[in-house]
Amino acid sequence: MNTSNSERVIRRWKLVLGCAFASLLSTANASANKPKMVAPPKPPANVAAAFKFFIGSWQCTNSFHGLPGTPVVPPRKTKGRWTNKVVLNGHWMAGDAWELSPKGKVHVASMLIGYDPAASRFIGFGASGNGSHVNFSSEGWKDAVWTDAVEAKMGGHTMQMRVQIKQLGPRKLETSNEIKTPQGSWHKVKSGVCTR
Repeated sequence: MNTSNSERVIRRWKLVLGCAFASLLSTANASANKPKMVAPPKPPANVAAAFKFFIGSWQCTNSFHGLPGTPVVPPRKTKGRWTNKVVLNGHWMAGDAWELSPKGKVHVASMLIGYDPAASRFIGFGASGNGSHVNFSSEGWKDAVWTDAVEAKMGGHTMQMRVQIKQLGPRKLETSNEIKTPQGSWHKVKSGVCTR
C-alpha cells in the first residue's frame, strides 16, 4: 500500500510535535520536582542546652589505672587538654583532645557528638592518633552526670566501654573510663579532673 508524500510529511510532523510536547512535559515536571534551597532546621533546644557545659577549653589531669588482667600498679599521671565547639549549624559538637604521657608521648583524638531524634539519644564518633575509633551514645545529662555507652575498636579488637562525665561545678568536671571485662564486670582504666 503506497502512501502519498503529504501523508508522510504529516506523520513526520506528528512525530516531531509529539516528541517536542513530551520534552516540554518532562522539563516542566523536572522543574516542579527540583529541590528548593531552604534554611537548615534548627537543632532541638535540648541539644544546645546539653552542649553548653562542654563548650570551651579544658585543662585535665588524668590517672591511668591499667587494663583488666594486668598487675595492679600505682596510677600513671598524664596532663591533657580537651577543646569543644559547636559546628554544622548547631547540630553537632566537635571536640579535640590532647594528652601528654609521663614518658613524653602525645596522644591526640577528635570526635563529633550530635543528636538522633529517631532514637532520642545523643550519638558520637571518635578517631584517635593511634588508629583506634569509637562509636558512642548517651541519653545526655542525668543529675549532672553524662554517661556514654562506647564501642571501641583498636588493632582488630572490639571493647565495650562506659565513660562518665560528672559536673563538679560550672567550670570543673570529673571523668571515669571503664572497660567491660569478659566476666561482665566494669574495670576502671582511667579517671581525671578537668577545669576551664
